[in-house]
Amino acid sequence: MNTKSAFRKNANNFLTHTSNDTGITLIALVVTIIILIILATISINIIVGENGLIAQAERAKGVYENSADREQGIMDQYANIIANGGKTPETPVGDKPGKPDENGFFTENGTIDGKKASENNPTIPKGFKPIPTETSSWTGKEKTAPTEQDVKNGLVIQDNLGNEFVWIPVPNISLMANKITDKEGQTDSNGNEYYQGKLYDFNSGTGITEMTKYGHGTENYREPAYLSGATSDDNTSYGKLFTETSLQEDYNSMIVSVKKYKGFYVGRYEMSEGFASKKKEKSADSSVNRWYGLYRKANSFYSKDDNDITVVGSMIWGSQYDRMMIWMTDNGINVRSGTPISGATRNTGIETGKEENDKLNNIYDLLGCRRDWTLEAWSSDTRVFRGGGKGSDQELWPGIRVFAGPANNYDYYGTRLTLYIK
Repeated sequence: MNTKSAFRKNANNFLTHTSNDTGITLIALVVTIIILIILATISINIIVGENGLIAQAERAKGVYENSADREQGIMDQYANIIANGGKTPETPVGDKPGKPDENGFFTENGTIDGKKASENNPTIPKGFKPIPTETSSWTGKEKTAPTEQDVKNGLVIQDNLGNEFVWIPVPNISLMANKITDKEGQTDSNGNEYYQGKLYDFNSGTGITEMTKYGHGTENYREPAYLSGATSDDNTSYGKLFTETSLQEDYNSMIVSVKKYKGFYVGRYEMSEGFASKKKEKSADSSVNRWYGLYRKANSFYSKDDNDITVVGSMIWGSQYDRMMIWMTDNGINVRSGTPISGATRNTGIETGKEENDKLNNIYDLLGCRRDWTLEAWSSDTRVFRGGGKGSDQELWPGIRVFAGPANNYDYYGTRLTLYIK
């Protein structure tokens, strides 16, 4: 073989082998890349897919947290039972957030944070909105429940007419009412048990002392009570606004609600001639209407027969007034004094809320303006009024309890509304 032929042969061998090796290398590389892509896809899906490791971890975390919450809830229940003397406490209600409209008024009953209602997390009724004051706020930055201090200072709600009410917490209904012994096991036409007001002495002594020799079956301080005396008007054409039975049923319904919702609302201001509880209005008096006219007017606001509202309004009961006094006493207010807090000043006019310093826990005119008629009774022909008034001879204290004839005309007696949730 000559030199030329040998060179050609060697060149052909080099080119042929080099081309084959490169082709094999490229194919292997492509296959490797494809395999890696497939493996990467599988790995990503395993980690972040719908049933991936992260999703499973999140679900496991949720299961754990729910289990922890349930366990904590069970522990809390046992703690509440122990704290309640071995008895199971009432189940709280209102475990949904209120739904405010564009103006902040709730379109259905609910709590501010959507959690269980309690004495420190009140249910806000449909048609009302929570409003802040200088001393109390309903919610923090994270829409949490009110603080215990805010509740102590007086949480305020307002309806679309400007009527304002303050929440009075009642952690245990036994602080406010007792079952009527001879009615044990019986229920009224609404299916409610029979209750009577638990009343306290704020006329004398110190601290919080339950009255003695009062209540159902006596002629002493008591509620509910139908007056049979000749000088009352309970049984006349003017005063025939209720019966003994209907009055008892009204009281039963109120107590059942307070027991369920852990509190009630009281008028921030005295009832006026045109409004239930609004600032700088002329306080309604009994100079013409007497006690019965005030009772009729009080019942015209938030009627129990109005199915479009979720609260019932009425003249304040004696046990509600006492509960308000106990709440204030617990918060350091001396309700047996004409100066219950430093700087307190009596409202000597008839305009509600006119004197800013006649305000205790966000409630006005307990020292002055008009004295507050209640539904409580004494003897067979008198009812009870509370607090101080505008007159120079009425410089009294918020907790004082006095009785007078409901058929008489007094220009210095008014009343205050309360609300309970249906």
